[in-house]
Amino acid sequence: MNIFTGVRTDTGTTKDLNQDSCLLKVARMVDGRRISLAVICDGMGGLSCGEMASTVFVRRMEKWFYEELPEILSQKAVTTQLDNGEDENRIWANVQYSWSNIVSDMNREIAGYGSSRGIMLGTTNVSQLIIDNRYIAMWIGDSRIYETSEKGIKLLTHDHSLVQHQIDRGQLSEEEAKTSNHKSVLLQCIGASEEVRPDFITGEIDDDVSYILCSDGLWRELDREELLTISRENSSLNASADKMISLVKQRGETDNITVVLINCKAA
Repeated sequence: MNIFTGVRTDTGTTKDLNQDSCLLKVARMVDGRRISLAVICDGMGGLSCGEMASTVFVRRMEKWFYEELPEILSQKAVTTQLDNGEDENRIWANVQYSWSNIVSDMNREIAGYGSSRGIMLGTTNVSQLIIDNRYIAMWIGDSRIYETSEKGIKLLTHDHSLVQHQIDRGQLSEEEAKTSNHKSVLLQCIGASEEVRPDFITGEIDDDVSYILCSDGLWRELDREELLTISRENSSLNASADKMISLVKQRGETDNITVVLINCKAA
């Protein structure tokens, strides 16, 4: 499976500081398979605190990519044992286990930093690891992952937000959520929640499938059909990312904006 990527981040139309942080790594394994790690964090907090929270988490995931993932891939890491004992399934179980530990550790570290200084800060996260034709994704908060193909577009994540909770309970429609005064209230946030429980999803990747990872500054102003069209109509993924951000800014989005695009095609 070949992996093609694009990435862009922007402060938006009104803010002086970009509190979003992102990471994109693409490599080739010793057996020739392609691998990628994409991470987006949307920091929250006064002054530069949100930037600190998002950056610290991204750097921890980068360290994991270089230092811990190789051990998992070589089957040297011992964390969980599945009943069927299959190596491939054990890899994904170990990734989930290690990411869960990172989230717990970083939640305590960021919360402790804030407590020692009398401030509150935190960050959302969405991460996706692709190995050949399979992936695992994790999210906390309201940063998202969409999957696009010739069949259309679907949202893989489910926001940890108050408005999403109200939608799930039938108390709010999706249209009402767009203008709700509580649309930025999160139910989970790394560093600002007493306990954080990330959600995970795994899946297989068909030929010519793309993934859109983004902070809420992007998806609030673009509907799914627009995301699908733009992600597949341009000559390069960076051009698609540029067009998405330009359109969002034209529509008056005031938040920071970050998007990572990943396209997977059969070798």
